[in-house]
Amino acid sequence: MASAADGFSGAELEQLVVSALYAAFAEGKELGDEHLLAEVKTTKPLSVLMGERVAQLRAWAADRCVPAD
Repeated sequence: MASAADGFSGAELEQLVVSALYAAFAEGKELGDEHLLAEVKTTKPLSVLMGERVAQLRAWAADRCVPAD
């Protein structure tokens, strides 16, 4: 499951679970891995959708910000 959701933020993962719960409820079933994986497959994380912008921000911050190590 973790490798399938690579690149998703915590908030995005939370919304995947919420969406999967709605889907399971609509089917009259308990939430299962199949519901979660279906949501992961139909959703693109912001890290992908805005990958270029994220890279620009990281480059900008490289010599301007203190790392959060």
